[in-house]
Amino acid sequence: MSASPAAHILIVEDDPGMVVLATDRLREVEGWQITAAVSAAECRTRVRAQPFDVILLDRGLPDCDGAVLIGELLQALPAAAIVMLTGADSAESATETLKLGASDYLVKRPDLQHLDELPAVIDRCLQRLRWKREEAQLRSEMDLMLTAIRGTGDAVVITDCDRCVQFWNVAAESLFGWRADEVLGRPVPVVPPDREAESAALRDRVRRGEVLVDIDTVCRRRDGSLVEVSLTLTAALHPDGSVRAYVAVMRDIRERKAVERMRADFAAMLTHDIRNPVAVIRDCAAMMAESELRPDDREFVGAMHRAAEIIDQLVSDFLISATIEAGRLILTPGRVPVAGLVTAAVDHFRTSAARRCICLEVDGVVDPGFVNGDRLQIERALGNLINNAIKYTGPGGRIAVGAVRQNGSVRFSVRDTGPGISAADRPYVFDKYRRLRGSQHIDGAGLGLYIVQHLVEANGGSVSVTSELGHGSVFTINLPADDPDNRARSGCQ
Repeated sequence: MSASPAAHILIVEDDPGMVVLATDRLREVEGWQITAAVSAAECRTRVRAQPFDVILLDRGLPDCDGAVLIGELLQALPAAAIVMLTGADSAESATETLKLGASDYLVKRPDLQHLDELPAVIDRCLQRLRWKREEAQLRSEMDLMLTAIRGTGDAVVITDCDRCVQFWNVAAESLFGWRADEVLGRPVPVVPPDREAESAALRDRVRRGEVLVDIDTVCRRRDGSLVEVSLTLTAALHPDGSVRAYVAVMRDIRERKAVERMRADFAAMLTHDIRNPVAVIRDCAAMMAESELRPDDREFVGAMHRAAEIIDQLVSDFLISATIEAGRLILTPGRVPVAGLVTAAVDHFRTSAARRCICLEVDGVVDPGFVNGDRLQIERALGNLINNAIKYTGPGGRIAVGAVRQNGSVRFSVRDTGPGISAADRPYVFDKYRRLRGSQHIDGAGLGLYIVQHLVEANGGSVSVTSELGHGSVFTINLPADDPDNRARSGCQ
């Protein structure tokens, strides 16, 4: 017999010699604790004092028929197993014993061979008790899970392999309009006719083992209207790989879609109704600045041009931020020459820096080679860092932009002599709309560094900052290098 679980066993037997023999035999099994009672009265006392896993109950007790005692014991110890010890070896006696609630029975034999069978009988009872406990635990967990599923705010629909509804929670009733009793056992009614092909494709994917999460789709409601939902779909499979059930969790995303449409409309409004007129103002101011003007007029035109540039930058930041959040950022990767990238970025901002009496220069471009990424977005990220440094560096300050290749990557750096960033603020500099303490006079909406981080990460890189108050800041972008040596190393791996 295999190792048995620990157990507390009560022997109820009026024959003292039989109690001794049975106790000695059962104590051979490690982990079993044996207690004895010689009458029904003593048995009741023992049971009231402590619980038992298995009770060996002699039917012929002096003060009670053991069969009568079964129901009383099960009421006191519903989780216990009772093995009836009887002298009657008949199917009728066994059936009667089991009907009364006993888990098993054992016929007492004059040659005492039944004592050798005791450990195996008790072990079977203990295994059954363990299975019952595990089953009860599973049922309890399933009840909790079903309660949670029934009460969740998401629509949960479970169908069989033929797409007939097996489960339909309250949220599904609210979202789609059908009551559970109207759809259970019937084909799922929420797929619009023109979406059947899409639905079949999704089911085919989960049949192959995929779990589809947050798929935007459209479902049909009882009144015929359509509702936009986010679908999570999975399949429960049989051991042979066939589908047992499809589990669909659907969330109403009408509000989210409405917000997205409002955001798109607002972005279009920014582009057409604000950005275009601002561009006209900026360009006209630039043309006026090239003509002969009185000093006062030139200062006025310069202020107008700078204000237009600020508005244009705010609009650009908002649009790229909205694109990133919507997951619509499109990259066109390629080999980007690092030296040309750095030089172009510095040249683009040189006038802005000079206007603030800041020295902006290229410094430390050492054998940079190429990076692999979207040139436009990398230029935007590097430009945002330079523009940010110009904003925070005072007159007479210096900004150095460099790039160096190290260990298969290119490290861009933008070093300034600005006020620096405190240790308390450094962890949050890349957060959206984050403005540093004391920067209220600085133009911007707090989107620049947020955009840098997302553009760099989209190109497979990372961005970081080192800084101390009073000692300036160094922002660093690391991007994967793309050069012959690096490709050769990649090909060897």
